[in-house]
Amino acid sequence: MKRVIVTGANGFIGSRLIRRLVSEKINVYALGRSFENIVDVDNAYLNEIRTDLDDTDNLLKKLDYNSY
Repeated sequence: MKRVIVTGANGFIGSRLIRRLVSEKINVYALGRSFENIVDVDNAYLNEIRTDLDDTDNLLKKLDYNSY
């Protein structure tokens, strides 16, 4: 199973990249402060993680990278 982390999920490139990845059945962990531009993506392959990239301690907890 493929997994991808996308930062800037609410941006122009990030939101379109996420749509493409989930359409190809790739698990996406979308990092961002908000998700207005990808609100229409309702997919089991999308995991929205609301965070700031400078908050690395909490980011690692939210990703739970040990379970991969």
